[in-house]
Amino acid sequence: TLNTGHVGQEQFTAPNSPSGDDADAFGGNEASGKAPLERVTLYFASWNLGNAPPQADLSDWLPRDRYDLYAIGTQECQYRTPGTTTCGAHWLGVLAQHIGPNYHLVAEISMMEIRLAVFVARRHLGN
Repeated sequence: TLNTGHVGQEQFTAPNSPSGDDADAFGGNEASGKAPLERVTLYFASWNLGNAPPQADLSDWLPRDRYDLYAIGTQECQYRTPGTTTCGAHWLGVLAQHIGPNYHLVAEISMMEIRLAVFVARRHLGN
């Protein structure tokens, strides 16, 4: 059974987006010289893997293509992997494959058996 851990969803307003009514309300328009604002969505989750490999399909836990930024944490993430792949590399590969090509890994950090990976939608990266 998949233990979903802690899952949250939030919306924030961030700079560097097309202008609109909300942007004008926050002072982001061409006349003011300030960057316009955009509503972005964030999905954050934490999963205690219990030192077991993740299941192949993460769909019940991790929605795809619905958020601008994903911050995914794990605890007890130390399990045997196929071949010579490290657990950390395997876990990042599972996440990247599930989240898909429209997202880019912008940060990851590990401390013993605790891991955090942050993916952002490529449309926010610029050129």
